[in-house]
This record gives sequence, structure tokens and C-alpha cells, in this order.
Amino acid sequence: ASMVATSVRTVACRQPPRRPFAVMRANDHDTHYATWAVVRTALSAGLAVGMVVGLHMGVLGVILSALLAEAVCCLVLLPRMVRALRVGWAGKELRQQLAFGLSLVPGAMAGFTLELSNRFILRHYGNLHDVGLYSLGCRFGEIVSFVVSAIQLSWPQFVFSNRRSPQAEVLYSYATTYYFGGMLFLCLALSTLAPEVIALMAAPSFQGAAIVVPLISLAYLCEGLCYVGTIGIMFQRRPLVRSAVIAIAAVATVGVNLMLIPRYGMLGAGWGTLCGFLLQANIQVSLHDDRAADHEINEFAEEGAFLVDRIEALGLLAGHVGALRGE
Repeated sequence: ASMVATSVRTVACRQPPRRPFAVMRANDHDTHYATWAVVRTALSAGLAVGMVVGLHMGVLGVILSALLAEAVCCLVLLPRMVRALRVGWAGKELRQQLAFGLSLVPGAMAGFTLELSNRFILRHYGNLHDVGLYSLGCRFGEIVSFVVSAIQLSWPQFVFSNRRSPQAEVLYSYATTYYFGGMLFLCLALSTLAPEVIALMAAPSFQGAAIVVPLISLAYLCEGLCYVGTIGIMFQRRPLVRSAVIAIAAVATVGVNLMLIPRYGMLGAGWGTLCGFLLQANIQVSLHDDRAADHEINEFAEEGAFLVDRIEALGLLAGHVGALRGE
């Protein structure tokens, strides 16, 4: 119960600093943003090492370190946000923000099902050892999500600031290509090095976790493509479209997991995750292409659709490699 309470406090302390961070991004204060992000991460990591290694507090030390790091950022950054506030009532803007934000809540709940439902199904048809192996493999594959999170924060600012530029089409096309190439190289590196890294960091009984790393890394590559290639949905303020697509992908993922996990175990769980994210990316890019209002954004969607096709082919290759490793 104490860990749950501490986790809730950590989440509560994490919310106020998000506003100053958002203002830093909007005002192109990249150095300040990066500095505070590094400070928060370094402080959390240092406190975690001290509490776990020095004070032997275990899991509670990890949670408390995150709470203290967020609290420090909150105390330092919150006064800056308060000084920037102006007294007044903006009812129209408030209603628009609430309508936009609340429309994304169903998508966030569906995203939980999309990413985590396979654990429950794997536990039902397998055992906790299989769940542990799969979770470890997902942790390595989720390294891609760190880059996706960074892109998610910076991409809207880049797109909106260049929307009316005469070079917008070229900028969007090149940026998408570079994103795909860089992320693909990262997925390749993770998939290649995963067996050796897991051998160094985990017991021999966990070596089988490497089999799902290619599938999970490609799945998060698709998630990033949803942010990069579907900005037109947000241009037209249709967040419910995004939430509906995530819900469809989540339902499909559960179905694929129920078909594959009983026979293929955690490899089937990895395939289910990849199929779900591929479906989500395909639908969102297709809808984006239909709804986009600008020529530049239409070209952007075509680029995204092309990359989704390439990811599907790479997913098939990753599945064959994983199956061979499993044998």
C-alpha cells in the first residue's frame, strides 16, 4: 500500500513541471528543456542508486527516488510557471482543450490493452516464467520507445512551425525518411546485440528473451510512425479518430494473441503486438491521407504509407528470424 501511495504522489508531482517544459518547447528554449530533462533523470538515477545500494531500500527506494526527483523539479519550475500566469477567464479555450484532451482518454485506455493484454493471455496459456522472459525482451525492445517519446515531443512543433513554408513538402519528406532510417538502424542494432547484452545482464535462464526483441522494436517503430505520419488528424482536431483507431487495433491485438499465444507462446505475443501496431499505423496513415487538407500533408501521408509497407516486410523478416532462433 505504501508503494502505491508513493507512486500516486510521484505521478501527482510529475504533472506541474509538464507545463513549464511545454512552454520551453513552444518558445524554442531547447537548451533549457534539455538541461532540466537531464537534471531530472540524473537526480532520479543518483537517488535510486543511493537508496537501493546504500540504504538497501529495494523497490521502495526506486519509487522514492522518482518521487524526490519530480518533487525537486516541481518546486523549482512551478514558481516560473506561476509568474507567467495571467489572471482571467478563457472559457472558450478551456472548453476546446478539455474536449480535445478528454477525446484522447479512450485511446490511452485502449493503448494499455494494445501493449499489455498479451501478458495476461500468456500467463493464462503459459506460466510466469514465460511472462518474465517476454517482459525482459520487451524491456530491451522498448528502448526504441525512448526515441519515439523524444520525437513525439518535438515533432508537432517542427510540423506546425514549417506548415506554411514553401519548402514544407521537402522538409516533411526528408524528415520522415531520416526518422525511418535512423529508427530502423536502432532496431537492427537492438536485435543484433540483444542476445549478448542479455547474456551479460541476466541469468542463463533468461537468454530466450532475445527472441522477441526484433518484433517489439519494430512495433514501437510503428508507434512512432503514428505520430510522424498522421499529424493531419491533429491539424483538423479530430482526436476521437485516433482513439477509435487505437481501440480497433487493441481489439485486433487481443484476437491475434488468442490465436497465436496458445501455440507459439511468447513469440506469438510478440507477433500480436507487432500486428496491432502495424494495423494502427496503417489505418491512421490511410485516414490521414483522406482527411489531410494541405498538399504538403498529403505528400507526407503518402511517404508514411510507403514506410508502413516497408515495416510490414521487415516484420515478416523479423518473425522468420525469431522463429529460427526459437528452434
